[in-house]
Formats: sequence, structure tokens, C-alpha cells
Amino acid sequence: MHDKRSRAPALPFRITAIAAALLALFSSMAEAGQLIANGSTLSADGDYSTTGTGSAGYALWASNNGRINSTGASSLSISAAQSSAIVAQSGGQITLGGDGLGRFNVTSGGNGVTAIQIAGTANSPSLVSLSGADIDINLGTLAGTGNAYGVSLAGNATLNLDNSTLRVSAGTRGSNSNVFGINTSGSNNRISLNNVNLTVAGSTSTGFSESTFGISLSNATLTGDNVAISLTSASNNNGKTVLSLGSGAQATLSNIRFTGSGPLVGGVSVLAAGSVATLDTGSISVNGPA
Repeated sequence: MHDKRSRAPALPFRITAIAAALLALFSSMAEAGQLIANGSTLSADGDYSTTGTGSAGYALWASNNGRINSTGASSLSISAAQSSAIVAQSGGQITLGGDGLGRFNVTSGGNGVTAIQIAGTANSPSLVSLSGADIDINLGTLAGTGNAYGVSLAGNATLNLDNSTLRVSAGTRGSNSNVFGINTSGSNNRISLNNVNLTVAGSTSTGFSESTFGISLSNATLTGDNVAISLTSASNNNGKTVLSLGSGAQATLSNIRFTGSGPLVGGVSVLAAGSVATLDTGSISVNGPA
């Protein structure tokens, strides 16, 4: 993850359009940003839209224990390669919720797209908490290699999703890559899902290697109730798993609805000694061998 502290200035609290001056400011930079909380607290009510041909764009970014909070209507729109709607790192916390929380659109013609990135430190964990969110990630046509993520937790990170929908669509591609709805790396990651619908559509191309995961956990704790995950992929290489638990993963879920469709698809896999999946009430339906 890029550290943008020395490269992007603080912006006004409420922004509903990109001004010409803002576009000029970022035209010479590799990334574009809308609202930045670097050790500060900002109110984020309003609409945020970042577009451009550069890479590493983002709408909301909180770092160094910065806070971005909203209890009103908000919507985020990103259109750039390697872009993100939300970035919380080094103790950054972003909380969006309340009536009218809008749709997050993330589209890209490049690789490395992550709608939500969360990465903290041992002394400064990071948090993203969303209530009533509708998140749509459409990756379009990808020419190069690279993974795509709906949500990435990269250590000392917490994700809370309530009454929310997350869709990740990989489109077509010309190379090998992996697609994740939610993925964890590093350690001390925590995920809470309540009344959440997650849909992951892998590539529609069949000639390339692709692993597709609804949720892939390692060194993480997942809890949730009323969680629906749907996974599809046309690729006939590698595995597809609705819920995958690697080393140090613990998952406790109730009222689940897991569905998988495509070659080599699997429902739930527990891949390491000591990892535990506890599933209470619900259904798992897949149409291919694990």
C-alpha cells in the first residue's frame, strides 16, 4: 500500500464534485484522492467522486489515527486502475452509516483494484465500519496479471459490515489472476458480518488460471449472522471456494446461505491444523467438485 502522507494535501470536509483545480493538482500524480484524514477527524457526509487515467486513486483515506465519520447519505465512485474507494491504515478509522448510505462504485481497466483496504499496526489497529452499504466492484477487461479484492485486511485490521451488499465482478481477462471478495493477510484481523450479501463473479474467460474466493482467511477471526455468499467462475483451472480457512483462521457463522457454481468449485475448506469453522443453521450448495 502506498503511503501518501507527503504527496497529497488535506481537502475540505464536504465535497460534492471534483473542482478543476483539484483535477489539475492530481493530473501530474500517480494517485488521486478526495478526502484525507491524516491524524485528524473529518465529517464525511456528502458525495465523493474520483476519476482519471492514473493509478492508485481513492475517495476516502484515513491514516495515523485519523478518523472519517458519516451518519448521513454518502456515495463513493472510483474509476482508475489500482484504485480504492476506502483506505484505512496506521490506525485510521472510517465509519459510514445511517439512513441513505449510498452505493460505492469501483471500476477499472487495470489490475490491483481493491474497494476497501485496511492495514494497521500492533499499536495502531485500523478499522472500517459500514452500515447500509451497497458496494459494486466491476473490474472490466484486465490485460495484465494481478489480484483483485473487494476488501483486503492486511494485519491489525477490523472490518464491520452490517445490512450491506458487496459485489465483485472480474469480467474478462487476458492473463492469470485471482479474485477475492474478502481476503486477509498478516495477523490480528477481525471481521464481523451481519445481514450481509456477498457476490463474487470470477472471470468469464476460460483459458487462464484463476482462483476465486468468496472469503479467504488466514490469521483472522470471522463472526457473522445471516450471511449469504454466492460465487461463480467460468475458469477451469485452480480452485474456487466460497469460504476458505488457512492457518490461524477461526470462523463462527449462523444462518448462512452459501452457493457456488463453476468447475472445481467448493463450499467450505479448512486447510490448516488449528483452524476452525463453526456453522450453525443454513445451507451450502455447489455444482462442482472441490
